[in-house]
Amino acid sequence: MKAAKQSDWKTLALPGKRTTIRLNHFFTAEEMQRICRGVVPEQMEDKWFIYWKADSLYFHRSWTGVCVYVVRFNTQKDGWTMSAADVNRDAKQYSEVSDETDREMVSYLIDVLLLRQGAVFPSSEPSAEKSALMNWSQVGRAMLSQYAADENLDPQGLPPAVEMPHQGVSKVESMSTFVTDPSFEVRLRRAISVAWNVFARKVGGGLIPINKEASMQLQYAYILRQLLPLTLHHAGEHAELELETGVVTKKGTNNIDVLLRASSASGEVRIAIEMKCYRKIAFSGRSRGAHDIFMKDVYEDLYILEEYVALGHASRGVALVMNDLERFVNPKVKSGKCWAYDISHGHVFPGGKLSTPIGGKVIAVDLKQSYAFHWEKFGAIWFSEIEGAHRSSN
Repeated sequence: MKAAKQSDWKTLALPGKRTTIRLNHFFTAEEMQRICRGVVPEQMEDKWFIYWKADSLYFHRSWTGVCVYVVRFNTQKDGWTMSAADVNRDAKQYSEVSDETDREMVSYLIDVLLLRQGAVFPSSEPSAEKSALMNWSQVGRAMLSQYAADENLDPQGLPPAVEMPHQGVSKVESMSTFVTDPSFEVRLRRAISVAWNVFARKVGGGLIPINKEASMQLQYAYILRQLLPLTLHHAGEHAELELETGVVTKKGTNNIDVLLRASSASGEVRIAIEMKCYRKIAFSGRSRGAHDIFMKDVYEDLYILEEYVALGHASRGVALVMNDLERFVNPKVKSGKCWAYDISHGHVFPGGKLSTPIGGKVIAVDLKQSYAFHWEKFGAIWFSEIEGAHRSSN
C-alpha cells in the first residue's frame, strides 16, 4: 500500500480561524510507519483523506476537502511524540468548539483509521442510536473494520483466507453497502454478517479474548448492537437483540443464543442466531478433546434453527461457528464415525437424516435444507457463517 501524498486529493488549507491544542502521546517507530501511510479515500464510506508532510499529519474531510486537523509530531529516541494540533474553528467549515472533544477525536481517528485497532468512540451522546450514527459519520466503513486500499488484507496484513458467501452478495459489498439496501430485512441480515466479520477480525487479532460460548455471545451481540441503528431508515423501523430467549420446542424448551427482533411497516422480522465455539484449550486450562461432540453439536444447532422457524419462533436462522482445530476445517483424512457430521471447508450437506451415535447418545437430526461449510481464518482461529438453502426438488 503506497503512502498518501498531498496531491492525491483536492483539499482546502486550514483556515485562519483556528486554535491549538496540546497533545502528549508517544508512538513507536513501527506505529509511525503505519501512521505515515495516511489514507486515500476510495468510496463514499471513506470519510477522511489523511497524509503526512514535514513532521505533521493532515486530516481533511473526504467529501469537502476541508482541513480539520494538522497534528504535529516530534522525534524521540525510540519513536515519536504527538505534541500538538492546529484545529479548524471556522464555524462554516467545522462546528465543533470543544478542545477536549477534538483532543479525544484526534487520538480516536489515529487508532481506528491508521493503526486499525479498537478504540472507544468519544461521545457523550446518551442515545446509542445517535452515537452509532455519529461514529459512522466520523469514520464510515472503518467502524466495521473495512479500510481503503487493502480490502484484500486481514488485520495482520496477511493474504485473505477463503471467501465466505453472503446470500449471493460478495463480502465486500455486504460489508460496505448493508446500510443502504432498500429492504429492511436485507439490511438486518447483512448486519449480522458484518458484525460477524468484525468479530472474527477482532478475535483473530487478539483484541477480544474468547474461550467459551458465553463470552462469544456477549461480545458478538455487543458489536451487532452497535450496528443495528445504522439499519434503521424510517421512523417506523425498530430493531433489538435478546440473549438466551426461552422458547418451547418439540422436545421441551430451549434458549435461543441471540434473537434479533425487528419490526417495520412491512411486518416483523425475527432472526435466530446459534453460536458454537471450540478451543483446543478449555477455559479451565486443560485440553478440551471431544471434537466429535462439537461436530455433532454444529449439526444439532442447524436442526434447532430449522425448528425455530417451523414453530414460528423465528423467520430465519443463522449459525455462527468458530474453532482453532485445523483438522475440523482441512482434515488430512476423514476416518471415524464423527465424519458423518462433516464440517470441513467446502463440504455441502444436501439435507436429510443423521443418526450416527456420538458419545453414547442417540442422535436424531433431520435437516430440511442444504448447508455449505465455508471457513475464514483470522489469526489462529477459523470462523464460519452458515445458513440453510432450500433443497432442490430434483
